[in-house]
Amino acid sequence: MSRITIKQVAEIMVKVFGLEHDMTQFIQGRLKNFNAKLGILNTEESGDFHQTRTLDEVGAAEAVIFSELVDMGFDAQVLREFRDYLDRNPTKLRLIENPQLFRDMDNPRLEIKLYRSDDSRVMRRYFIHTFDDEPNRVSRSLDNWELYDKKLATVLTVDLKVLLSDFLFEFGQAAMFGDRYGK
Repeated sequence: MSRITIKQVAEIMVKVFGLEHDMTQFIQGRLKNFNAKLGILNTEESGDFHQTRTLDEVGAAEAVIFSELVDMGFDAQVLREFRDYLDRNPTKLRLIENPQLFRDMDNPRLEIKLYRSDDSRVMRRYFIHTFDDEPNRVSRSLDNWELYDKKLATVLTVDLKVLLSDFLFEFGQAAMFGDRYGK
């Protein structure tokens, strides 16, 4: 699988999301913090002289999602909990590795449900699925979870097609053309 540097991921994010060019360093710093301080990005060393950190397509998409969650105000604890969820459910974002499947999905989305309990702690449950997924026994039981001692507080839905389609196209271009990308 193709890999690109954190700097290239930041450049693509700036381009795709229409940010000012001087935001590249800010985004790059954020992604480096995700890697170094929070440990939530699955990076690899490039193996070249510079020993730069690289991301594959799924890792880069996760970086975009984490960045979006930070922009929405989620803190480091939520990001770590979400990373744990992704690690326990590794197939959930793997649809990104199949661009045609991803493009063909009607409404790929990330859904985060936040539950509150009576002891004032926040319990979080994360779900990644599509609007066209058929409800199964597990999802129905999780949806009924709030009927017991936990109460559903918030449901946050992120449309992955809106967030990632253009980004994944540009990732493919950068992976294909390497240093010539964007020149």
